Amino acid sequence: LTSDDLVGLHDIGPMTSGPEPHAVTLSPDRKKISFLMQQAVPETNDYRLGIFVMDLRLGASPIRVDTGGELIRKTVTGVGGVIMNTGFPVTISPIWSKDGRAIYFLKRLGQSTQIWRAWANGSGSEQITHDDGDVVEFAIAKSGTRLTY
Repeated sequence: LTSDDLVGLHDIGPMTSGPEPHAVTLSPDRKKISFLMQQAVPETNDYRLGIFVMDLRLGASPIRVDTGGELIRKTVTGVGGVIMNTGFPVTISPIWSKDGRAIYFLKRLGQSTQIWRAWANGSGSEQITHDDGDVVEFAIAKSGTRLTY
């Protein structure tokens, strides 16, 4: 086992212990899961990111429903109220649509974090919000018809 082997591992979930959102989320019909997978890329000092959906049945393979983006890092308030990145990634917890056909998640591109939607069958993804500031968290109304952030 080498350091390159360790760096090449695919990570799912938080890198720290403690109270975190769930990294793996269950579909409304309880037949699928969704999760973000990240892998370090030492050559670019960056991460390769992908959102996956997987059937909960023996032999199932994950389907990549979205790819790309920048690692969203946790922030802390430092001395004098300065907000700083910690270096640790935020746990991305995809939220399923009420009908289970799509998942919603945070994705960071070009220094902007927004809400994205990906179709659970892998047919595509799209940016949902286009706010000037970063979206930090969001929820879907119980009716399944409205995003709140």
